[in-house]
Amino acid sequence: ISLFDKIPKNRSCADAYIEPHWCTCMRWHPINDTQNEYVLRSARSVIDAINHFTEKDQEKCARLYLHEIKWAAKLAPHDNLMRFKQNKDFDGFLADLTSNTKVSSEMYQVKIVTKPGKSIFEASVLHDLRENVFRVKMSDISRVNKYGSQAECILDTDPELRKYCYC
Repeated sequence: ISLFDKIPKNRSCADAYIEPHWCTCMRWHPINDTQNEYVLRSARSVIDAINHFTEKDQEKCARLYLHEIKWAAKLAPHDNLMRFKQNKDFDGFLADLTSNTKVSSEMYQVKIVTKPGKSIFEASVLHDLRENVFRVKMSDISRVNKYGSQAECILDTDPELRKYCYC
């Protein structure tokens, strides 16, 4: 490999000569069962966050409900990352992979459609495994279809709510 070789988009840690125990690569794994408990809880947490965010204008903005889950994925750590305990040698080329690290949280991504209005949102949701709660920040929710005139009722009073509000 030379300096000017094209880097493939699907390059692995091994391709980059990174030892498996140092590879922090995380992979998104599609979840085909959109009725999976964790997918449903993730979707509901997104809707709850939006409804809470628009609560101050609830006389104008309709409460949103889940219409459909388009897709979902879960971010999972590389197996050797979870098994890495320590270096076996001074240079860090050999790994002691005898650990059994447990994760304290999981990350989900969901693409949902809400009603009324058929708004489409994509969001990242953190599942805290210790407390078994799902958390989502408004900054992690994206509206991915146009809202057009759906939010005209708050255009002048609270324009930041436009992508979440259905009048």
